[in-house]
Amino acid sequence: MRRLILQSARDDKVVGAVRCLGRFSARRSAVLMLVLLPLAACTAPADTTAPPETAAPTPRITAEIADDGTFLRRIDPLGGQWKVGQLGEADYRRFDAWIGFSGGGFLNLGAGCGGGYPALYRLEGADISVTRLESIRTGKCAGSAELASGSAAAREAAAESERQLGAFIDQLSRWERHGNTLLLVARDGTRAVLTRPHEPHPELAGRWRIESIGGEPLVTERRPATLSIGFNSISAHADCNSMGSSFTTPAPGRISASAVRRLSGETT
Repeated sequence: MRRLILQSARDDKVVGAVRCLGRFSARRSAVLMLVLLPLAACTAPADTTAPPETAAPTPRITAEIADDGTFLRRIDPLGGQWKVGQLGEADYRRFDAWIGFSGGGFLNLGAGCGGGYPALYRLEGADISVTRLESIRTGKCAGSAELASGSAAAREAAAESERQLGAFIDQLSRWERHGNTLLLVARDGTRAVLTRPHEPHPELAGRWRIESIGGEPLVTERRPATLSIGFNSISAHADCNSMGSSFTTPAPGRISASAVRRLSGETT
C-alpha cells in the first residue's frame, strides 16, 4: 500500500496520511511541506468516548471501499485533466484547450483565454449532465503575456474558443472512453475528442483517500475524503465541501499552494 505524508509548513505537524486509490500509482513515498490544505469543516475525527447512543455512525461507504480499492474509479471514471483535440469540425489544439474533471464531481475548462468557469457534472452510465456554477465570461482575454502582446484578433479568437467550449460542455449528454481517449457528445450531436496530456508530477499525481489529520482518523458519512493532485492543481473533497488550489514544487519534497478556493459546498 502506497502512502503520501503531508506536513504543515507552519509547525511541521503531520496533517494527513493518504492512500492512493486513483489510476496513477505514486512512484515513491514523500514528505511534503504543504502551505495550505484546508479540509471541509463538516468532517471531524470520530469521538470514541461518546456513549453508544450518541457515537458517530459508522460511515456507510466502508463496505464499498474496503474490498478492492476501486471506489473512486467506479464513481469517477473521468477524473483528471484532458486535452481537447477536436470540437465538431474545429481543431482545438492551437488553443491548448483542456477540460479538468475531479473526483468530487467538479469540472472546469480552458481554451486559450485563461480558463476556469466551474461546473458540476454527474455520470449515470454512459450519460453525463452538467450544472453550471459560473458563467463563461472571457472579458478582454489578456491573461497571458502572449495574448496581452498579441493582436486583438488573436485575443478574440481565444475568447471565442472558450465560449464555444463552455457552451458545448453545458449541453453534454453522453461520454465514451477508450483508454487515454475520451469522446464527449452534446445533445445536438456535436462531438469532442480528448486525450490525456503528459503529467508534470507523476510521482504525486492521482487521487488519494485521506485517512487521518494530525494523527486522528478523518471520518465521513457519504464518501471518503479525498485529495486529488494533477497538472499543477491540488484539491480536497469531503462530504459537504470541495476546495482547490494550484501548486508549485519549489524544492524536492516541497509543495507550495496558492490561496485555496472553495469549489462547492452544502449548507446542511
